[in-house]
Amino acid sequence: MTPGRAAASPPSLLPHQEALMATRPLHRWVRRGSWVLMGLGRLVTGYVLTLVAYEGYAQHRLLADWDRLHPPQSIPATGLVATATIPVRHPHLADGRPIFKLAMPSIHFEAVVTEGIDGGILSSGPGHDHHTAYPGEGGIVLVGNHNGFSLSWGDLHPGDRVRVDTGYGSYVYRIDSRSVVDGDDRGYIDRSRDGETLLLVTCWPLWQGALAHERLVLEATPVASA
Repeated sequence: MTPGRAAASPPSLLPHQEALMATRPLHRWVRRGSWVLMGLGRLVTGYVLTLVAYEGYAQHRLLADWDRLHPPQSIPATGLVATATIPVRHPHLADGRPIFKLAMPSIHFEAVVTEGIDGGILSSGPGHDHHTAYPGEGGIVLVGNHNGFSLSWGDLHPGDRVRVDTGYGSYVYRIDSRSVVDGDDRGYIDRSRDGETLLLVTCWPLWQGALAHERLVLEATPVASA
């Protein structure tokens, strides 16, 4: 420094430079937030893929065991018919036990339905509400399924057939109605009906997973025997 000369002050920042400096902390937080969101997205994706893989594995074993214990019956050339028309009470099984095979030819869906509808049971496929009747008993038969495993159910419509194979007989139903109701609405269960009704229920929208707050309800009635 030259004696007698004041120290030079640092050059002042231009307005656009000051604005850039002010936004740097915000950019850092946005970047960190995006990393967190990407990490959460990967965790959720991994969780969903794990559930789907487990359900596929569980259903593969259930279907193999079911077909081994209950060889497929031949279907009359005249079409699918119910093999029993008189309601008969059957012993109900414990939660987690396979009770019947569900097939929907129009959407190429096939699965073994187990007793119970809690989260653990539904992680392996469709479950039967044990408060409702079994096929052939003349009452309401309610089958629930996770929406993540029911993506094809969105393509079911009135007129489509549903086949149910049990250890005591085979039944065929025709879908009569399709509706979307609030998740807390139980009217579709409590409503009085004449004769047997199969209810297929899953969370809606199908793509929304655990965040879905509505229910897709498909009602089907038995096809008369030939």
